[in-house]
Amino acid sequence: MKVTYHQVTQTTQESFRVMELRGPDYKCTWHFHPEYQLGMVVKGSGHRIVGDNIGPLEAGEISLLGPNLPHAWQFEDAPRGQRKELHGIIIYFREDFLGADFFQRPEAERIHRLLKRAAVGLQVRGKTRRTAAALMQALPRRQGFARVLDLLQLLDLLAGSEELVPICSAGFLPQLPDQHGERLRRVCELIQQRIAEPLNRDEIARLAHFSPGAFSRFFKARTGKTFHEFVNELRIGRACRLLAEQELNITEIALGCGFANVASFSRSFRRAKRCNPTQFRRKLQSLN
Repeated sequence: MKVTYHQVTQTTQESFRVMELRGPDYKCTWHFHPEYQLGMVVKGSGHRIVGDNIGPLEAGEISLLGPNLPHAWQFEDAPRGQRKELHGIIIYFREDFLGADFFQRPEAERIHRLLKRAAVGLQVRGKTRRTAAALMQALPRRQGFARVLDLLQLLDLLAGSEELVPICSAGFLPQLPDQHGERLRRVCELIQQRIAEPLNRDEIARLAHFSPGAFSRFFKARTGKTFHEFVNELRIGRACRLLAEQELNITEIALGCGFANVASFSRSFRRAKRCNPTQFRRKLQSLN
């Protein structure tokens, strides 16, 4: 299943794009784009694929997706005898739509953190979703600078909420942590450079100038995961990306992601995704 580039068009009279979609059908195949996408399903249901996550898509869902995160929506047909009707709102914007360093300003710090978190996709829930829904449904009718203010209000609402849930795994699009300093960044780079090889915690500790015990404590405190958990998440995320986008067989993917054999790969994959690699690939193909 090849991921395709989607060109988001906007006029010279707008700094970001707002689209309201209505109709009996909407084609959204596996694609990516460099813009952030804040989207809401007003009416319709089906399934969505975001990165390595396959889940239900229901009316009321709001999600914020980071740049270049592959995704696809598939809407179900209406019951027999009923007319299929879809309604959605999508906002596309780039991080620099208000200037190269706007979100680097102190007052925008928490929005900047939100945008970093959106790299793996964020689903909006609870009271935040209800408040955001009202703002989003009004946005297509807003004009001029009022529309910019409404988008900033939306982003600030999301940035201050504790009701945002990651959609896909961090391993699908690994982000080097920047909030914990250069030392952790170096450790993560070492792991990612060797992700297809047998990885030894003590060897990574030595290369990063830690004792084994100090490394374990440092890594768990900074990432919230053990070394083994972090490596496994990266490997499963890489495998999901290869299953989605490449025609490699399961053995090639297993070995290319650093697993010793197919059996070990399948066990780890099933624990993480509740299906085996072949079933995951078939699900992706059936939804696209």
